[in-house]
Amino acid sequence: MKLQSITLTNFRQFEGEQTFDLTTDSVRPVAMLFGANGAGKTTFLNAFTWCLYGILSDDLEQKNRLVSDGAWARTAIGASATAAVDIRFEHEGLNYRLLRSMSLRKESDLQQRGAPEPQLWVTNPDGSSEVVEGPQVKVSSILPESFSRFFFFNGERIEKLVAGGAYAEAQKDIKMLLGLEQVERALVHLKKVDNKVTAELRNKNGGALSKIQEAIDDLNERETAKKEALIVAEGQHAALTEEREGVLAVLRQHAEAAPIQEKRDQVGRELDLARDELKVAHDRRATLIGTRGFLAFTDPLCEKTEAMAQSLYRRGALPAPLKREFVDQLLDERTCICGTDLVEHSPAWKQVQEWRHKGRTPRG
Repeated sequence: MKLQSITLTNFRQFEGEQTFDLTTDSVRPVAMLFGANGAGKTTFLNAFTWCLYGILSDDLEQKNRLVSDGAWARTAIGASATAAVDIRFEHEGLNYRLLRSMSLRKESDLQQRGAPEPQLWVTNPDGSSEVVEGPQVKVSSILPESFSRFFFFNGERIEKLVAGGAYAEAQKDIKMLLGLEQVERALVHLKKVDNKVTAELRNKNGGALSKIQEAIDDLNERETAKKEALIVAEGQHAALTEEREGVLAVLRQHAEAAPIQEKRDQVGRELDLARDELKVAHDRRATLIGTRGFLAFTDPLCEKTEAMAQSLYRRGALPAPLKREFVDQLLDERTCICGTDLVEHSPAWKQVQEWRHKGRTPRG
């Protein structure tokens, strides 16, 4: 849903016909309405929910006074006055016009509760317009009433958006918007089919197959129970987390507890940082073990190989302990054959340099 405009006619403070352009583009990406306290911002917000669903927020006073006071005062006894809200919006490439109006017959100075009726029209791609049957059902399918609270809300009551029950309602509405309700109904029917097939298999075969199916049924029941317990636990966790954050907020504002709570928050941040550093250290240790861990088991083999090489060298079987070209390559690549980094002037670098001086180029 993309709002285009809203027109209020004798609705609360908005006497006469008042139209607000809500269209946006790349130059004007936001439509903003501002005003001082009591100017009618909350009424303007309620105009949307009243037009869409016929409801008003709890913080709106004197809900029965929908017709503006001026229009009502000018209406003679026995005559009727009308309050209406007209919303134009675009949805999935089609333009809609939603009108909710209420006509009240004046019997006294007090306004009685009316029965607002919605009307909905849609403009087709060819430019023709037609009436939409079941306007309230159509509006609810585009934007469910309970889900609308995340789009039309009073900033002074924003804490209601994170109330414990809001999550479950939002989850339900998202399923409806994404068309997942049909999938869930299909799953219910598939479960019935599965039960029917299972019963037929038990009747026809019995024996070992029946025992296997009983085990499957038992596992399914346990899985269902665990899922239900998980949902309850997640709800309790969310409620406890919300309560905990509320308590912490109070502690941060309390004169005596605030310094202690601030210190506690600092310690918590330091603990999180230490945990992150510990994880990095564990990852680095695992990498070192995976790439160089074998060196811990090669000392005897290295000693034996070195002794054999020295013996061969003394007997003249080897031209030199190491070929100079090989050592030069190690120094150029700055990595020893054992994987050690050969940083210039480091102990490992100096040791390889000694190998180079001892080596010689073999004669051809």
